[in-house]
Amino acid sequence: MVVLIELISQFIFAHYYPISVFSTAAILPLLMTNVLLILVSKNQPNGAVLKTGILISISCFWLMNQIPKNEPLSSFAFNDSVIIYSQNVHQFKNDTLVVKNIVEQIKSSKAEIVCLQEFGLYYMWPNIGAVAKDFSEQVGLAYYDFTPTRGNIFGTAIFSAYPIGGVDTIFQLLSHTNEAKDYKILVRNSELNLVNVHLQSFNFSGGGDIDALSVSQVIGHQMSQLSSVLESEFEANFMVGDFNFLPGSFPYQKFSNEDFYDAQLQLGKALHPTFMPLLNRLDYLFYNRSSSVSWLEIWPSAGSDHQAILAEIRF
Repeated sequence: MVVLIELISQFIFAHYYPISVFSTAAILPLLMTNVLLILVSKNQPNGAVLKTGILISISCFWLMNQIPKNEPLSSFAFNDSVIIYSQNVHQFKNDTLVVKNIVEQIKSSKAEIVCLQEFGLYYMWPNIGAVAKDFSEQVGLAYYDFTPTRGNIFGTAIFSAYPIGGVDTIFQLLSHTNEAKDYKILVRNSELNLVNVHLQSFNFSGGGDIDALSVSQVIGHQMSQLSSVLESEFEANFMVGDFNFLPGSFPYQKFSNEDFYDAQLQLGKALHPTFMPLLNRLDYLFYNRSSSVSWLEIWPSAGSDHQAILAEIRF
């Protein structure tokens, strides 16, 4: 019974997959299952049936999020591949030790393209050019772009072993670190189109009131920003970064509706969190039908509040 309900729930709530603890609709089948088990076991003093059912239910939930999904069929022949690293570095906490730890992690990852969010150092303000140049030299990636909106010292940044042939700024917010940029990167004999994304944050950690209006406003901003990203000039193969939304949310579903695939979900790693304070995922690597992801790993935070995504992408 438990297994059957789990299978049905995964079919019905395909767009909410993996099940998020913040999605009422997604956890409904699990709640129904355990209500049935309570009714069955109410006359049992030790609740053996209920305990067993809950254990099986949790096991099914875990297994279904660990099993790799079928790779979407593609009519494209992949010409090349690169290793990509993405992380919200949390402004390095304005700590040179955190900078050093993240630099060492990037170097050990052998990444060829590095996409960072909330990049910048407050104590180096306003020398944003010097920050990017120094970081480029430290990680050994000669090509880079770090051009936050005027008046801001933080933003997204990219560092690459390959020439950057074009940059399109999709959006930039002056009062926040949120922005998205579309890049055309010349990888050997191929052209890689990649978007580095940092969507609007809920930013409730500062003690603000959490209410339906403020949540809906942020979701509205995210949906508007996503529309701009999806209409970007270079028609990106990959979108990576800190999206600030949970699996199963409306913005997450928007990518599913646009034929973008969640790499962690496809590779059976949907339950691996990237944002440790919530033990959930806010960071993603999405790809379309003209591309693929060979493998993906979640690397330690190295001082940030976000863990890093490391993957080999094919295009």
